[in-house]
Amino acid sequence: MLTTSLCTTSFRCPSWPSQHWLDHAPRCRAKSTASKHCLHTSGKQQPPHDVLKEEQQHDRPQQQDRPNSRILVLGQRAGGTLTPIPCSSSSGTTATTPTSPPIPIYPFPTMAAALHTTIKDLLVTSYRQIRAASYVPLASYIRFLPKMKNGETPAQLEAEGFPLFGDLIDGVLIALGLTLLRVVLTYLISQHVGRWIMKHSYYRMARDERLETFLQKDLLPSRSKIAGMAKETKSSPAAVAAYYRRARNRLKEEKTMHKFNEVMWKLLCHVFLTLYGAWAVLSQERWWYDVDSCWELYPHMINTRAAYWYYMFEFGTFGHEMMALFWEVKRSDFWAMFTHHVATLILIAGSYTCNFLPIGCLVMMAHDLADFFLEIAKVFNYMVKARPWAQKITDVFFVLFALVFFVTRLVIFPIYIWWENSMKMPRKYFGYHYVGMAMLNMFCLVLIMLHTYWMYLIVRMALKMLASGEAPNDERSDDEDEELEGSDGEKEE
Repeated sequence: MLTTSLCTTSFRCPSWPSQHWLDHAPRCRAKSTASKHCLHTSGKQQPPHDVLKEEQQHDRPQQQDRPNSRILVLGQRAGGTLTPIPCSSSSGTTATTPTSPPIPIYPFPTMAAALHTTIKDLLVTSYRQIRAASYVPLASYIRFLPKMKNGETPAQLEAEGFPLFGDLIDGVLIALGLTLLRVVLTYLISQHVGRWIMKHSYYRMARDERLETFLQKDLLPSRSKIAGMAKETKSSPAAVAAYYRRARNRLKEEKTMHKFNEVMWKLLCHVFLTLYGAWAVLSQERWWYDVDSCWELYPHMINTRAAYWYYMFEFGTFGHEMMALFWEVKRSDFWAMFTHHVATLILIAGSYTCNFLPIGCLVMMAHDLADFFLEIAKVFNYMVKARPWAQKITDVFFVLFALVFFVTRLVIFPIYIWWENSMKMPRKYFGYHYVGMAMLNMFCLVLIMLHTYWMYLIVRMALKMLASGEAPNDERSDDEDEELEGSDGEKEE
């Protein structure tokens, strides 16, 4: 007769070793096919030696059949009580055992996966809807493109992957994404890095709301106003004057930090664009050393995905920078920079729509190299006051910037890329002067004029550096040389 052991008070976790006997925990073992009794332990009572020995010998050779060989009695809760479930017998005869319910798992991983899937589907669906809404058929503007040699139809060109004007929506989305990313990186990383390397401290000062209200009206109050504020705030005139001095220093540090955040962001963008452009253009294409390869397959040019995304990142970066001009620190060359960004965006959009990607990639590569050295020089220049050793590094990168700017923007770009590539090659392959190419060449000429103006500023700054032995400040900013005030009103060193 088969007797099944029952346990109705508690259970033991399967991960516990079988030789461990727990206080107040029941142990049940069926020894043979005859009726066996349930062995319980409580308090400090130890198991009999023969039972412990038999259990160890029974468990070791049957580790792979753990659920059927070990007497682990689980209780199923029903109606607030534990209902006993019969266990297997050690004699080899198996009793009918109902399937125990699965152990509940915390739903957080499942919820996170479901949320991730939902957000991903939402973004993908939204992106597809935006792309569908921005689609402009090639047939609507093909008359503005160069005449095709073999009379290709718009449908044939679209089937081959000819660039479409609507693809530029990717650049617009990248511009919006860069704006959001800039805000996040500024407050999480750039601001803290800038305070550390420039050793800012006035941002920690305790603020008095009443004095801050007066501060917004007048940064340099007279003695009579200081005395009146001291009487109103129940403090001494010396304390009010000291608070104003610290507040003015705090505002100067905030303005410097704002400029530093701009430089750090531009450095990050130009480092990425330079490295990505070198990989997408210089390492995979032969455009930069073979001029004919930029036009020989037109309009059936097969553009890689790397070149496509290089275009979109450039378009998005300059789109973001044009918007950022209106909230960044105003400089004397604001309109020159605005004109430069507008001309650049028109060149990128026009060259992409006409499938002039090879020459467009070369133009953008020539511009990114100089900006890379400029932003590094600016970063170290902001460190000079707090860390004098950064002066030599600033001088080195400024000289490198001046040389690279002259070579890439006043030699390679106007002579090799613009004149040899844009002015001569299209006539060879098109057989006529394309009106759209003339417009693109006009904007290239605008860029060359702006580069000449900025080279004049660079040369003037270089001459000042040679005369003083120090890297000059940015002449485009009116307050670039502001110093912090000392305790008695003099400037801090």
